[in-house]
Amino acid sequence: MPMHMRTTIVLEDDLSPEIERIAAERNMTKRQVTDELLRRGLASESLRERPLVPTTPRGLETCRISSPDNVAKAIATTEGEAFK
Repeated sequence: MPMHMRTTIVLEDDLSPEIERIAAERNMTKRQVTDELLRRGLASESLRERPLVPTTPRGLETCRISSPDNVAKAIATTEGEAFK
């Protein structure tokens, strides 16, 4: 018996009507259309061949936030006071 996983996905505003249109044109459910589009996307070679983005490791001593407990202070430290 195939396993199914129920999950919630949030779509951009322009995607939901497209999925509904395809479902209506092909007499499919939105779930079937979404599954098919995900399968095609996952099988796409262009996604598999994406280059890795190099990252630079940073030591913890360079952290400018003393404590993540005060979220407002942490945002002010990293974004500046203009975030308010």
